Amino acid sequence: MKKSISFNIIVIFLITAAAGFFCFAVVSYNINYYTLFKHTSDTLYREAINISSIYGDDVFGDDNKARDDAFTALDNISNINEVRTILIRSDGSVLYDSSMPLSGENAALYRIAGFDSTRLGGEHVWVGDFYKVFEEKTVSVFTPVTGEFSTYGYIVLNIPESALSRNVSPFNIGPFIVYVSMVGLSLIFVIFYFRKIKKPLSDLTAAVDEYQKGNNDYELKTDSSKVFQKLEDSLVKMADGLKRSNEAQQRFLSDISHDFRSPLTSIKGYLTAIQDGTIPPEMMGKYLDILLFETDRLTGLTENILTLNELDPSAVTLEKSRFDINNSIRHTIEAMLGECERRGIHFDLSFFANSIFVFADEGKYQQVLYNLLDNAVKFSPDDSVIDISVTHTENNKALVSIHDNGCGITEDELEKIWDRLYKTDASRNLNKKSSGLGLSIVKDIINAHGEDISVNSTPGEGTMFKFTVQLSDD
Repeated sequence: MKKSISFNIIVIFLITAAAGFFCFAVVSYNINYYTLFKHTSDTLYREAINISSIYGDDVFGDDNKARDDAFTALDNISNINEVRTILIRSDGSVLYDSSMPLSGENAALYRIAGFDSTRLGGEHVWVGDFYKVFEEKTVSVFTPVTGEFSTYGYIVLNIPESALSRNVSPFNIGPFIVYVSMVGLSLIFVIFYFRKIKKPLSDLTAAVDEYQKGNNDYELKTDSSKVFQKLEDSLVKMADGLKRSNEAQQRFLSDISHDFRSPLTSIKGYLTAIQDGTIPPEMMGKYLDILLFETDRLTGLTENILTLNELDPSAVTLEKSRFDINNSIRHTIEAMLGECERRGIHFDLSFFANSIFVFADEGKYQQVLYNLLDNAVKFSPDDSVIDISVTHTENNKALVSIHDNGCGITEDELEKIWDRLYKTDASRNLNKKSSGLGLSIVKDIINAHGEDISVNSTPGEGTMFKFTVQLSDD
């Protein structure tokens, strides 16, 4: 798999930062080490010259007491400065070594093999083991002790090189601040790239991939910097168009499926009852009328398929006519008598007039009545009553109320019952073959007529739906 550009950028940035830090640390350490080395060696050299001028004659002279006093002073100086002081005669014999006890008299403590005094004339600082005197790397600073036109010996001040290394600061604060600032600026650029360029591009790419898969509900995360605003707007507009188109198609198919299933279920139920002899011969004519009514309703639904191009409630084609809403309610109840008689469910009808003529799309209001009454029967307990009333409102409309005494709907669910495909917990528990589209279709039809629908429900006591329909002027 190919590495992404962002991954390569991160790797390059980290490697560059690490390499830069390493180089900075090495250079900074070397500079600091050289500075400390130069300062220490110069200080030791001045101290060696000072010792030579004060104690040179005494340590290489014949006065034992003066020599002993000088050695004692050198011991103190060595301890204070934490250095190892060595006095060497020109022949390589060591007269004094601050790390060893005094031998007394003027005898040598030991002799340095291969000592060559001529090599000490050209410089005053050595780094190494100083003729294998030391087991570790040592900085040795020396100066000759002279008198009467001759060299008596040498004063050598020694300090372990490790002592210098331990005291070297790995960084110079000034250059380090500059380096950190440069890395910080680089990091700001990288962050800017990811937040203002890489992230918006990734979001746009992800959105395009999702839209190609048909996921038009994918929400494009907009770029706050507006770098790609025009491209984002175009993609969002395209996605909204595709989403509306797909939603219209899905809604169309769902509506048709739901509306066809209701009359087909009723027709199948009565035909089955006729086939198995459940319906007595004397009642055959009544039930055949119901079957014809449902068949006509199914025929009307079929004819309306070609006209439902626009499913927006404000654009639904309505075929308004004058009809009796009371008869529509009675026909709907008759379509459900088989189920209601089996369960002992009765209807209590209350109309403000024997005939109430309204002006609306009869077929669509028939769908409203069927869906609401079907729900009322579905959620009513056996041997219960469903109250249906039609009252007159002040603005010349009829108010239809359907009140069952069923399980009711919780407050949280009331806000969702109009959503497509939503099914309440009670509906799921009843295990009904419901698609959850009925109430959504009801609301769309009522809204298309410019009317109102409302619901009140108390869990455990029942639910009441109310909707309005325009009264006919005739």
